[in-house]
Amino acid sequence: MRYADTIPGPIRVRFRALGIILLGGICAHLSASCSALAAQSPDEREQGTYWPSLDELGDAASTAMKAPGTWVPAIGAAVIGLGGWDAAVSDWARENTPVFGTQERAAETSTDLRTASHIVMILSAVLVSATEKPWRARLERLAWEHAGAIVTTGITGGVKGATGRLRPDGSDDSSFPSGHTSRAFAYAAASDRNIDAMGAGRAATWTLRGGTWVLAAGTGWARVEAGAHFPTDVLVGAALGNFVATFVYEAFLRKQDRLRIAVEPEGDGFVVRLRWRF
Repeated sequence: MRYADTIPGPIRVRFRALGIILLGGICAHLSASCSALAAQSPDEREQGTYWPSLDELGDAASTAMKAPGTWVPAIGAAVIGLGGWDAAVSDWARENTPVFGTQERAAETSTDLRTASHIVMILSAVLVSATEKPWRARLERLAWEHAGAIVTTGITGGVKGATGRLRPDGSDDSSFPSGHTSRAFAYAAASDRNIDAMGAGRAATWTLRGGTWVLAAGTGWARVEAGAHFPTDVLVGAALGNFVATFVYEAFLRKQDRLRIAVEPEGDGFVVRLRWRF
């Protein structure tokens, strides 16, 4: 059963409409950015004022690769694969289903947890504080974060088609990597940055961030208990989702979080307020 098939018809229509709106926002932003880039001088282009330079994109990719959410599951997948434990862990999880009780419940819960991860990403983006044009900033953030999730899904589908790995339950040859997990971790990585930018207290921030990763990890393990994926499928999916979401944030959203400028009237003149996040 596909993810979309689990959503009631009217809600599915609203999701599609939201997707069209978000895609339109991305296209509008890209068009405006390209127009502004064309009008810039060579020096301004080097600074990446309107669009990341090649160096900035390279830095974003490097940061995404170095993120623990990327390299930790990647190393875990390598260790399990080279150790020959992939099938053994999968068989044990399917036979014992220690967390979710049954394979059917694990399959259903994996979709529910992924949906919850998506909802958390949306809510956390809406709650991000912004001093100038807050709703425009939030909608732009949501557009880029959904773009990252869509790109993650596209890459996942391409790798599935190229590898053709049989699922543990033998249902089809789309096992590697896990699409549920890659999408959930893309949502979690985006939510993690949103929560950090909300400016909540330290304890609340770490609690909320921890909750987002629990949802994503639960999604992945549920896929293993359901017999839909091997552990390496899930771990590679987690690394992929985190990499793409982190890259998108570093390339297109970090400056929005770190430097905020507000010009406010004061007396007979005005005051410029800068807020810099270290």
